Amino acid sequence: MNGKVSLLLKSLAIALSYIIGAKLGFFLAFLNSQVSPIWPPEGIAFTAIVLLGRKAIPGIALGAFLANYLNNPHIPTAILIGFGNTIGVIANSFLLNRFIGSAKIFESVTNLITFILFCTIPGSLISAFTGVTSLLIFGFVPIEVYWSVLLTWCAGEMQGFIIVAPLLLTWWDFPKLKIDFYKSVEIFIFCLFMLISSLLAFREQVPLAYLPFPFIIWASLRFQKYGATLAIFFLSGIAVYRTIKGVGPFAVFFDGKISLNNSLILLDLYIAVATIISYVLVTVMRERSDAQLSVVENLRTIERMKDIANHELEKKVVERTVIIEKQKLELEKQIEMAGKIQDSLLPASIPEIEKLKIAVKFQPMMKLGGDFFDLRYSKSHNSFGFFLCDVSGHGVPAALLAAMVKMSLTYWYDHLHKLKESFHFIYESIYDKLGKNFITASLIHINLRNGKLTTARAGHFPVMIITKDGKVIRLNSHGKIIMSLKKPDAEEVEYRLQPGDRIVVYTDGIIEAHGHNSYNLFSEEKMIQMLLESNHVDIHILAEQIFQAVVEYSGGLKFLDDDLTFVLMEYTP
Repeated sequence: MNGKVSLLLKSLAIALSYIIGAKLGFFLAFLNSQVSPIWPPEGIAFTAIVLLGRKAIPGIALGAFLANYLNNPHIPTAILIGFGNTIGVIANSFLLNRFIGSAKIFESVTNLITFILFCTIPGSLISAFTGVTSLLIFGFVPIEVYWSVLLTWCAGEMQGFIIVAPLLLTWWDFPKLKIDFYKSVEIFIFCLFMLISSLLAFREQVPLAYLPFPFIIWASLRFQKYGATLAIFFLSGIAVYRTIKGVGPFAVFFDGKISLNNSLILLDLYIAVATIISYVLVTVMRERSDAQLSVVENLRTIERMKDIANHELEKKVVERTVIIEKQKLELEKQIEMAGKIQDSLLPASIPEIEKLKIAVKFQPMMKLGGDFFDLRYSKSHNSFGFFLCDVSGHGVPAALLAAMVKMSLTYWYDHLHKLKESFHFIYESIYDKLGKNFITASLIHINLRNGKLTTARAGHFPVMIITKDGKVIRLNSHGKIIMSLKKPDAEEVEYRLQPGDRIVVYTDGIIEAHGHNSYNLFSEEKMIQMLLESNHVDIHILAEQIFQAVVEYSGGLKFLDDDLTFVLMEYTP
């Protein structure tokens, strides 16, 4: 029940508003009592149907019928004209929903052009054709002025749709606006200038018709659709009033009398130009503002996405760091265990041997290394054997190959004096596992009964003898490095040791150690110099001195760039 009462009241309010607007329009109807060049009620009806939808149709139909009947109490024409007015409003509102989808005609230039071309003209033509034809049929309009009346009616309808409807739709939200003091002052100044410029433009017949345009532009740019619709309202009201009084640039006179219809038709064109200019400015500024807001929002979105991405990345980095730390700890444990296993492959201790003193310094660059040595002593046979090798590379791969070399020494363990055959056995055991790696090695056998030393090498540095009187003897022998493509073909060389002779065996990490702050090498010459200068020093002390000299030259243990193995033996029969 309350809904029906509310609908009835709304319909009566719409009808009353239509009648009041129609009274204003009929006041300007000079060509025919029912044909006005400006028809405000169509704008009122259009606003009502946009805001209320189909519920507004009964009120529009009632208002259109009563307005026309009160102006000309001829029921058939009142019904037909009211029907045409109502159908015209419905058609334009339907096209508005069809092409734009809402009343947001100022949202874009496309919406504005669509509104002007497709949401005002069709309804205006329908209303004008229905109304003028009904007047023609019932004899209120002669056939001679049919087209003139049709043009006037259509122009008046369009003025209602283009000027009145946007004004009402725009200012319907006025209570929601928040205007500060300074903007209120600016609006007051604008209204004052707009009033003055419009009065001046339509004062006497002087060429000042476009004087209000700068203020229309000002209002459109500063206050958007509110300023544009208000400016056009000021201009239209003053222009129509002045033109009716026969004042202004659009007042047309024939035989000393003003032709109000022709004057208002020209004025309609003027107002339409001003309206379109102001509306286009509003939509262009709106599009520009939307584009700027879109750019800002996109930048904010990008910033938010970047923050999210950074947060996720930091989270992933933290998670990955924890995993890496765990893996690192596990790897260090495994390397430490592997280091212990490799240490177990080395001789547990240096045996006490009659007639031979041995000092060994061994230091891998990392916890695992590619240097490897082994020795065997047979007291019953007075026989001693020593093996030293250097696997290419460092770390785990080199240590694994060194372990393989250890397993390939089984033949040598049983035949310490057969050096050449031992190298051949080593090669046959591991050549297919070397890949791109290679090994250099030296083998030494000493017959402790007679001091006979036999040595063979596979690409390794020659065994060096430092005699008691300070001579340096290199036991050069031929032999290729152990690699997958070629056999070492080692050659044996013999030497008869004398009491006090010292035997020197080492890997390249000793003489090729780089200086900490230079590219200079420690060098074999420097090592020999230290051996000769300290030839009288105990071999254990001397081996330690040479080892420490290499470490200090490199800058410390953490700056070593290769494994270090240095062996010093002294024959003492």
